[in-house]
Amino acid sequence: MQRQQQQGLGKPIISETLKGYRVVAVGSRLYYSNRWKTFHDFLDHYVKTLLGPDWGTSELKKAQTERHPLLVWYETAVRYMNQFVKEPGTV
Repeated sequence: MQRQQQQGLGKPIISETLKGYRVVAVGSRLYYSNRWKTFHDFLDHYVKTLLGPDWGTSELKKAQTERHPLLVWYETAVRYMNQFVKEPGTV
């Protein structure tokens, strides 16, 4: 019930920490990094990887009102999170 309330009705998130690494399963692939402190860190990486750096760079060249909503949401989230960062690299 808790997972459904937090994540909705889709497949459960498969994420674990192992020897200082966050490991996340997406379909039949495993992704891992020792830089991801949370699942949200992975999501940030995954979206950038999925869309590619060229897409992000081209969107950033546009006026904010013309950018893809995903990039606008990302910028808003980063501004919000930065308000609460007391010490870089900590959760």
